[in-house]
Amino acid sequence: MNIKRETAQNIVEKLKDVLNQELNFIDTDGIIIASTDKKRIGKIHEAALQVIKTETEVTVETNGQFSGTKKGINAPILLEGEVIGVIGITGSAKEVRKYMKILKNMTEILVREAYIQELSYQKKDNQRVLMDSILLSNEQEITFPNLIGFDIQYERQIIVGQMEIQNKTAPFSEQQLINFFHSLIRDDLQEMCVLNNTTFILAIRKTEKLFLLQELTRIQLQLKKKNILIKFGVGTVCNSANSMRLSYDHAKEALDWTKYVHQEIIFYSDMDIGLLVPTIPVEKQGEFLNRTFQNMPPKKINKYGSLFQSYCKNNGSLAKMSQDLFIHKNTVQYQLIKLKEETGYDPRILNDFFILKLAFLIEESYSVFTKKEGKMRPENQ
Repeated sequence: MNIKRETAQNIVEKLKDVLNQELNFIDTDGIIIASTDKKRIGKIHEAALQVIKTETEVTVETNGQFSGTKKGINAPILLEGEVIGVIGITGSAKEVRKYMKILKNMTEILVREAYIQELSYQKKDNQRVLMDSILLSNEQEITFPNLIGFDIQYERQIIVGQMEIQNKTAPFSEQQLINFFHSLIRDDLQEMCVLNNTTFILAIRKTEKLFLLQELTRIQLQLKKKNILIKFGVGTVCNSANSMRLSYDHAKEALDWTKYVHQEIIFYSDMDIGLLVPTIPVEKQGEFLNRTFQNMPPKKINKYGSLFQSYCKNNGSLAKMSQDLFIHKNTVQYQLIKLKEETGYDPRILNDFFILKLAFLIEESYSVFTKKEGKMRPENQ
């Protein structure tokens, strides 16, 4: 491993604050790449070359004993059993020897921390490249994953999340968000997470649906405390490059559908009729709504929409709908009768039920479209 100059300089400056001694960091070519004495940076340190060769401490008794040296002690810095540099402390050997053990240990700790952080950055970069190559490429065969141990045939799911940061001064920085999402995945090569602005893509092992729903809900609650709202679309199970792309497309479709229904987590596998609505031309959506709801005001449509949603959720049970809507059971019965009178469709009849279900789904989609485009609804034109 080659230590970056910035990292080495940061290390010697931190340690000088502790030891109050002049320090040098020398690379494996014997060049001083960092020093608390800036004039020495870039010079050859021959005593360090001896340290690297012998992997033992070298003491310099007098200035100039070795080319480019001052009196002091120089020790090898090890990482994973390999010499990756030399740390040197300037001064009389008798005076500075007492610092040498702690200097060497602290330097190796800081180097290791920098190494782990660098590996983390590399892992995230590799994951970004890998995810792009799999999800955005048209190639049939993906060979790159094998280079980093990613098994393309492993059963996993793609999840796409879209964040809305309500407070621009939220305490989560972009790096903190990246670290947060990476903490959600297992520390192996088969799960990956990529953050791109306010969108994140997660590739996880196939997970039991209820557990996954609980985990995604927990994430929402944690981010909400930071004034960050997030919605999720969950794709289908995949075990190849092509099926990963399909799972990704499914996750995006599910996420897009959160705009039209009152849900923040949608599994593609639950979308039934919702899969068809986006494929219906907007003009036909408006025509169908006008035919179904006639001249009914939007507020009344929304009211009946809540009633119908409760009807579906509770399988038509008036008692459960009453609890769900916080109204008397007789009121629920009355509203269902009024829905039939005003639309001509009775949700208790199978054919009518599907027409109403489609109509209310289209209503959600169509109302979002008309607001976005600034258009009026057909019945108001």
